[in-house]
Amino acid sequence: MTELTLEEAEAYVLGVCFKTGPSERIGVETEWLVQDRHDPRLPISLDRLNAALAPI
Repeated sequence: MTELTLEEAEAYVLGVCFKTGPSERIGVETEWLVQDRHDPRLPISLDRLNAALAPI
């Protein structure tokens, strides 16, 4: 899997998804999949997710 920078992801979405011309309203849904850095097969506990998201 190739990782994209935020700028590369924005450019891709603009170039691929919104190339049919200007629109009045745009809605975009994104999914941020999380995984354990040391073992991607392990599920992430709700407590761990809450702790990671608490600052934001």
